[in-house]
Amino acid sequence: MFKIVGLLLVVCGCTAMGLSAGNEMERRIRELRELLKLLEILEGEIGYANAALAEAFRHGARRMAEPFSGFLEHMAEHMDEFRGDTLGEIFMRHVQEDLKGTALCRKDLDALTGFGEQLGYLDVKMQLAAIGLYKEQLTHEYVRAREECRKNSKLYRCLGLMGGLFLALIFF
Repeated sequence: MFKIVGLLLVVCGCTAMGLSAGNEMERRIRELRELLKLLEILEGEIGYANAALAEAFRHGARRMAEPFSGFLEHMAEHMDEFRGDTLGEIFMRHVQEDLKGTALCRKDLDALTGFGEQLGYLDVKMQLAAIGLYKEQLTHEYVRAREECRKNSKLYRCLGLMGGLFLALIFF
């Protein structure tokens, strides 16, 4: 009896690991899509509303979901405090603090930090160009991640189930 329950727990645990890996890939895609939305909002606030960066971040925070709304709000608060930090330093700090629990990979977070470094010391025209460049890079990454998810998500789920069944057969 205990052996059967143990085998079922092994199969369920491995299946859950596979489901978790597939869901994490899908979560990353949703967060990349949110980042693209964030860029659209910033582009509108800076380009059309002529908002300063802190104001653009604050307005964007109201229109974004967590964790990006908190990230933008903290960015705006930090910029309003005039501590003498560059925008690149502020971006790096808040990417590390506010976005550490996201499904974004290290490459995504490094690209976001690099974008923040470019955004801080430019005029409005160059800020919009930096947003456009990062949006293009992010779009390519989003398409690549979506294609990777389409291929690998089912694979992870099936491998989890099959791995659990394989272990159950070995232990039986």
